[in-house]
Amino acid sequence: MFVMRIIFYLSIIIVLSSNCSKKVEDCRKTNSCPVSFLNSTYSSLEDENGETVEQPKILPDQGKVLILLDTNGNVQHNRGKYSSIMIKVLFGDLEVFVPSYSITYSSSIRTLAKPALPVYDSPNNGAKVVGMIPFNTVVQVVDQNASFEEKNAKIKISDNIRNISGWTKRTSLTDSDYDANLHSKNISDLMMGYKITASNDDKNIKLVWGNEDISSAECRIGGDECFVDSEIGTASFGKSEPALYLFVRKNTATNADLKCEIRRIDFIDAHTNKENGILDPYMSCDEVEVEVESGEPYD
Repeated sequence: MFVMRIIFYLSIIIVLSSNCSKKVEDCRKTNSCPVSFLNSTYSSLEDENGETVEQPKILPDQGKVLILLDTNGNVQHNRGKYSSIMIKVLFGDLEVFVPSYSITYSSSIRTLAKPALPVYDSPNNGAKVVGMIPFNTVVQVVDQNASFEEKNAKIKISDNIRNISGWTKRTSLTDSDYDANLHSKNISDLMMGYKITASNDDKNIKLVWGNEDISSAECRIGGDECFVDSEIGTASFGKSEPALYLFVRKNTATNADLKCEIRRIDFIDAHTNKENGILDPYMSCDEVEVEVESGEPYD
């Protein structure tokens, strides 16, 4: 019995010694790892060898991750299977690499407050102002206490030109790097005064219209004329936001053959690349499935 106890205690000592020998050589050592959140575009988790790691069925903490900066405060990168840049994070209990585009860390956004945005030394009440960043300034996301989808989230940003870094409200920032003057505009405002050309190569369709007058749009599927009805709805992918839906018919007597979608962010992105008063927004299109009533034969 005495010998068994000795063996038991020795085994505990060995396990503890083994764990102690595994030193953490990153930002966890100083409890300084930035927080970020996985967005809906994340496609895979990989280990340091580029092998796929099984994804949790339920995202821990709404997809919260810690950015595992090295001891010098630098991001640890890896090259993914498809040449994408991967960033090392702690995801739940997993040390994995995720695509850089799937997290908000280090992404560029712009300030919305006029004439300037105050930033604070912490996300807590009573925090002190550490600087002012002018309206429409490009800044980088360096930390956050909640997902970008949370209206009450606090985001830490860095203005590298003025060397200012601090916390602010999520609602004081744009969604991505676009002109802050466009932020409050709806889809109709974004179309006003422009010629819009939207196409989808997969479906061989092209639409052209001016201002908001979609009803008289020039519509072609291949070389054939088509007809368009439209409505404003909610985007079917990406973040929840307004989208312009275009129901395309090959002739006037039929139901829609294609359902196309241009999100508000697609119009905003088109403004960034506009030329000669023409907007060319991204447009997704899918064929409309034919509904068959129960019991009816379908050939």
